[in-house]
Amino acid sequence: GLAHELNQPLTALVSYCGTAASLVNSLPSPPQQLGEILELAMEQAHRASDIIRHLREFVSKKENGRETFDLDQVIWSVITFLKWEVQESDVKIELRLGCQTHKVTADKIQIEQVLINLVRNSLEAIENAKITGAQVAIKSRLLPNDMIEVIVTDNGPGIDATMAGKIFDQFQTSKEAGMGIGLSLCRTIIESHNGKLWVDENHQNGALFGFKLPINV
Repeated sequence: GLAHELNQPLTALVSYCGTAASLVNSLPSPPQQLGEILELAMEQAHRASDIIRHLREFVSKKENGRETFDLDQVIWSVITFLKWEVQESDVKIELRLGCQTHKVTADKIQIEQVLINLVRNSLEAIENAKITGAQVAIKSRLLPNDMIEVIVTDNGPGIDATMAGKIFDQFQTSKEAGMGIGLSLCRTIIESHNGKLWVDENHQNGALFGFKLPINV
């Protein structure tokens, strides 16, 4: 029911953006940035619809949507997707990716959502703490047990002491406007792909989250 209710305004949003883009293009000297912004808005509305559809299938316990893909390429795509937030936060992103020759079989949109959630959490924590010289690092490597490991670290304030041992529990959050669903859902997604998601609560000078997924063999 929630998916149905959300898809209706998203469809309207795409329609309105398309109409606005057509009007902009009909102007004698249309502002280039305005057209680009409307195109980006339509892309994200389509993306939101895809996310809702995939999560609905996930809740229904269906295997639809799984494909074999390069996880390192998905990490690049996520950073591109978040480029405006990264720029606004004035954060340096460091990528150390070492799994280009290995692929995973998974629901790509769900794995993208896990990565987006982890990176966005770092960006928000850094912004709230007003960290100077802020950095977020994403590393991938092949483990000996045919698993790909992805580590996301930052030099932000680290894990709130009140969240120790319960950071992946539903409705647990240290954010003022947070619902406490993101990390819980991320763990469910990773575990549904026969993987593991964890946090290093003893990590110094920031936060460290990691997950691993089996490679496609």
